[in-house]
Amino acid sequence: LPAWTWFIIFFTVPVGLVMIYSLGEQVSSFVQKPNISPTVWSFDNFKEAWNPVCRGGGEGPALLLSVTLGATGTEGCAFHHIMKQGPGRSGLVSTDP
Repeated sequence: LPAWTWFIIFFTVPVGLVMIYSLGEQVSSFVQKPNISPTVWSFDNFKEAWNPVCRGGGEGPALLLSVTLGATGTEGCAFHHIMKQGPGRSGLVSTDP
């Protein structure tokens, strides 16, 4: 397949879905299957990212909790990868030919 096909499949479609879910208006509050209307565009959902949440033992803005979770997971994976390489090697850049 040509490169533009892969670009559409793996970049354009996911970005479009993120835009629909982030800018679309939530029609119902049924959590299991959200009903998002792509006909009404609004930035109101971004205000919700700063609202405090109290689930899973965390308190604070949802955006801050998401960034903290992502950073912690990335740090854990990097630590595991570096420890797996053994002493004397950083494990971040391969020097093998």
